[in-house]
Amino acid sequence: AKNPEASKKIYAAKGRPSDNPLIVHIAEIYQLYEIVEDVPEAALKLAEAFRSSFGDRVTVNQIGSLLSVFFTSDPVTDYRSALKSDLKAFSKYFSHMLDHGIYLAPSQFEALFISDAHSDEDLRRTCEVISSFSL
Repeated sequence: AKNPEASKKIYAAKGRPSDNPLIVHIAEIYQLYEIVEDVPEAALKLAEAFRSSFGDRVTVNQIGSLLSVFFTSDPVTDYRSALKSDLKAFSKYFSHMLDHGIYLAPSQFEALFISDAHSDEDLRRTCEVISSFSL
């Protein structure tokens, strides 16, 4: 993300159009501000709901309004480290969210996206349901 030439090579290797953004994973929240200028308040609230509810039992990778929550205390920086996630815990979390009307991608390896289509009430409710889940 910080090296334009490396990014161009990734686009070329994947045959990916330049208007289709690459996903950047970060291990710590401070790294987010090294990459983006503006982080939507809604994304920060959602990430904080995960961090305050689960502490070091999850890793939240975030860039802007895109979040990935991994059920592992280890940093997730690549596919190999993502595989250390507790898939049973994710499955329970996914079912809990679904049971409470929050629809997520059914895979530990997918991301959450926040957009202008999500209201303040949607965000409040989602954070509430996250907080009501226990590992």
